[in-house]
Amino acid sequence: MIEFISKLFASDFMPHGMCFLWQPEIIWLHAVSDGAIALSYYLIPLALLKLVRGRHDLPFHWMFLLFGAFIFGCGTTHVMDIWTLWNGTYRLEGVIKAITGGASLATAGLLFTLIPKALAIPSAAQLRAANEGLEREVTDRRRAEQALLDAHEQLETRVQQRTSELAQANDDLRVEMDRRQRADEERRRTEQALSKLQADLAHIVRVSSMGELAASIAHEVNQPLTAVISNADACLRWLAAQPPNIDKGRESIGLILRDARRASEVIQRIRALLKKSPPQPTPQDVNDLLGEVLAVLHDAITAHHVDVRIELADDLPAVLGDRVQLQQVIMNLVMNAIDAMRDVSDRKRALVVSSRGLETGEVEVAVRDSGVGLQPLVLEKLFDPFFTTKEDGMGLGLSVSQSIIDSYGGRLWAVANDGPGATFQFTLPATHS
Repeated sequence: MIEFISKLFASDFMPHGMCFLWQPEIIWLHAVSDGAIALSYYLIPLALLKLVRGRHDLPFHWMFLLFGAFIFGCGTTHVMDIWTLWNGTYRLEGVIKAITGGASLATAGLLFTLIPKALAIPSAAQLRAANEGLEREVTDRRRAEQALLDAHEQLETRVQQRTSELAQANDDLRVEMDRRQRADEERRRTEQALSKLQADLAHIVRVSSMGELAASIAHEVNQPLTAVISNADACLRWLAAQPPNIDKGRESIGLILRDARRASEVIQRIRALLKKSPPQPTPQDVNDLLGEVLAVLHDAITAHHVDVRIELADDLPAVLGDRVQLQQVIMNLVMNAIDAMRDVSDRKRALVVSSRGLETGEVEVAVRDSGVGLQPLVLEKLFDPFFTTKEDGMGLGLSVSQSIIDSYGGRLWAVANDGPGATFQFTLPATHS
């Protein structure tokens, strides 16, 4: 090995030109051909290097560099072919070929591992199709916004027209009242009745918009506050005793603190449902989410005489999602089920809320009602934005809920029951899958 290295640059072999009998036309044919090939092989790596330096966003740019090194080595072997026409330094030529062979094998091996990743890169046609899809979506959104603006303008026009008609009717009424020369007392009673009617109408609007939430808060907070009052009375009695029973008083104060914390937790849970903050996906227990939402909607369920059955599977894996967003989805499905049974009078208003684990590694939640059900035409458009079957609905609840579930890799869908009503279901991947 030492002798090989020491003679690496020695020309102790017969030059290759001897094989060509030193015929000039053959020697120069090989020399010029190898020179042209070597020049091309040296220019190609320079072009690849310029490409990589000019396009830093190219994927797998290191493969271009490996190709450049491999091609550069090939060019060098052709230079050595020219050199060995007149010099017998075949040891050096062999070393260069060995280095080139190693670079070639490494490039070929890495190329095969890179092929699946390269095939996964979207083609220009796929990118154009995606861009066209986004443009269509933007166009659809703009049309929807324009439709909303048009509807708003039409509503404003109708309100102004109705207001004008009411004003004219009021003027006519006053003229009629003046014409008939009604007594001042009768007119005063009429004005008082009208004022009371306006006040009652304003009160009804306030109650209808805040009723469910206020009732839920009052229902959940009332129990711990009642316990606080009872324990406070007990504490006063223990302290008023002769001698004062300090231990019992301290125990009563501890119970007061416990019940006060319960009331605080209830209020925090209600505030969490109304809080506006960026989504924070964390592992969530689906059964806990269902319990919290049903607790918040307890009064709405009771007010509509809905019979709720809860079927929750044990030992369910956690799912990944933002707690407030998932509560919003569950609340929307439960409220829709309650609304669907509002006009049901010939059968029990039954609501079944269930959870279970699937063999696919997902967790499924189902909300089943015994309401009016879903027609096929309604089912096709159910999750479309701005589609609603309610007179006062905006048609965004189910669309937003589906977007939330989709963002966490799940699926939300609805099916008509064999009997009355419908079932809304969604699945979410378990965090360990």
